Amino acid sequence: MGGWFRKPIDSLEDLKGLKMRIPGLGGEVMAKLGVNPVLLPAGEIYTALERGTIDATEWVGPALDIRMGFYKVAKYYYTGWHEPGSILELTFNKSRFDKLSEEHKAIIQYASEAMTSEMYHEFIHENAIALKKLKSLNVQIKDFPPQIIKAAKKAFLEVAKEQSTSSADFEKVFDSMERYYSLVKPWTEISESRFYSIR
Repeated sequence: MGGWFRKPIDSLEDLKGLKMRIPGLGGEVMAKLGVNPVLLPAGEIYTALERGTIDATEWVGPALDIRMGFYKVAKYYYTGWHEPGSILELTFNKSRFDKLSEEHKAIIQYASEAMTSEMYHEFIHENAIALKKLKSLNVQIKDFPPQIIKAAKKAFLEVAKEQSTSSADFEKVFDSMERYYSLVKPWTEISESRFYSIR
């Protein structure tokens, strides 16, 4: 997921005092980098960018971002670091779910997995097409400079530690994710990442 900026970001200094629509953990990390996170509903983001009420926003990805029209008022698109992709979730009352038959539980589980997989692959396809269109609209696709990435990594670990200290649930989930990340990263580096870099 990327971010739209009204001006280029070449250093940490360029982030200081910037007003950016970015919620959640990403917003907490950006705050540690000097950004002022702003919470706005979807329908107000374009106008806020256009009027300069905010300097930047993150959203979903090129396919949905084009529909929002961000490219008309912010010509710098920075690749995301805070959210690799969107997922959907189904939430159930556990006691009611536990009362379902095993067959119905399996149907719900399979439908959830299918929905998430289909959405993921559809986003890859639609974002690839939209990225090409953004380039034709003279949007500059950029990566944050290494110093910002390094600072963001450090800030993220601080945020994760703070959240883990205040929430046992956060700590449990984060630790599980980190263990899995450590497991799969070496494989993805020699499989998908290598494949894409060679092709």
